[in-house]
Amino acid sequence: MSELEPPEDLARVREAVAELDRRLAAVDEDTRRRIPERSVLLVLTDVRREFHARLEGGRFVDLEEYEVGAAPKADARFTMTSQRLHDLLAGKLGFATAWATGRVRVAASPWVLLELRRFL
Repeated sequence: MSELEPPEDLARVREAVAELDRRLAAVDEDTRRRIPERSVLLVLTDVRREFHARLEGGRFVDLEEYEVGAAPKADARFTMTSQRLHDLLAGKLGFATAWATGRVRVAASPWVLLELRRFL
């Protein structure tokens, strides 16, 4: 692990990713069924980590951590810093605002974006 990736930062990031999954699990079953099955990639630029998973049944399946550039391709890619992820989870930053101002970058086909828009 390099100096850019102190263990406490990675632990904090991993906990934030686990919190995303817990929040998905807390969504009512009817809503979870409507979440499209897609592969997603969360790229955290400051800690040089990527988290790849499939959304199935409204939950993350096969969540794996990679160094930047090593993860498989995904239907939707979300790129941000770990601080932005924490701000989103804490409610300090709204997703639409973060996306519109470039603090979160999203790469996906227009069709995938339309499918996911109501859940972002």
